[in-house]
Amino acid sequence: MASLTQPKDMQLLIARAILSAIFICGVCACSSAQQAAGTQAIEQVATPQHAGTEQGVTQPILIPMPQLPLSNKTCKEKEERDESVEFSFYVDKEGRAEEIGFLRGLGNGLDQVAADLVKADRFKPGMFAGQPASVWQIDTITFRACGKRNKDSDESIVGEGWMTSQPVQTLGPFTAPDLVRESSDKPLQQVYRIGGGVTPPVPTFTPEAHYSREAREDKINGVCLVSIIIDTNGRPQQIRVVRPLGHGLDEQAIAAVKQYRFKPAMRDGKIPVPVAIAIEVNFRLY
Repeated sequence: MASLTQPKDMQLLIARAILSAIFICGVCACSSAQQAAGTQAIEQVATPQHAGTEQGVTQPILIPMPQLPLSNKTCKEKEERDESVEFSFYVDKEGRAEEIGFLRGLGNGLDQVAADLVKADRFKPGMFAGQPASVWQIDTITFRACGKRNKDSDESIVGEGWMTSQPVQTLGPFTAPDLVRESSDKPLQQVYRIGGGVTPPVPTFTPEAHYSREAREDKINGVCLVSIIIDTNGRPQQIRVVRPLGHGLDEQAIAAVKQYRFKPAMRDGKIPVPVAIAIEVNFRLY
């Protein structure tokens, strides 16, 4: 299989993230949970896509990346462990990962390292009907790393960490029923940007997200960023975690956002249209 040399700036970005971000997680201590939502426009381009399990589709093939730098630090056996992050995305016709979304994060610096790896990945594209096609995939990135966590004077968790071996990527087909039409070469729908005659959707029902038991016990605070498409009926579709918190909070954020309702976005003040937005789900213990 052919090898691919990544751009130097991407290699430096990944190396910097690995050396400075692994296992670092800041936490504040408080007492009850609240949630708030805000929106911002996200550009979305309708693209013909295929489910990874669709009949007649061949899977994309990952092109190996150069080896990433590893630390020379020693690691005690009890301080070394495996950590995994899981993504969904589709590989486009040029062999690049698009619409990358977290399925399972860790809530620490490894999430960003893993995201940088997926963004840097290059593939031999999947095929459908004898032509390169955009195909949905699921990718589990497993790190073997050494890390330590301590509390500072403010009871915030601080830590340091480093990889002890190269990350392992495990790819497989991913079926996203809300994103994929079987055997279709037509775009799913036209998704509009807010502005230029398109007014934003107006939230009418935004129930609070609940804390997970794990996050409450660990006193985790932060913002989970979720991307969604609001359809012409004002209902959220294609809910995906863009910036995870881990500790069970991502699942709680998704569960809350699924219940959201909106007055749909309008084009020229007359026609309901689907738009892509981002929702910030804030988790705070007071």
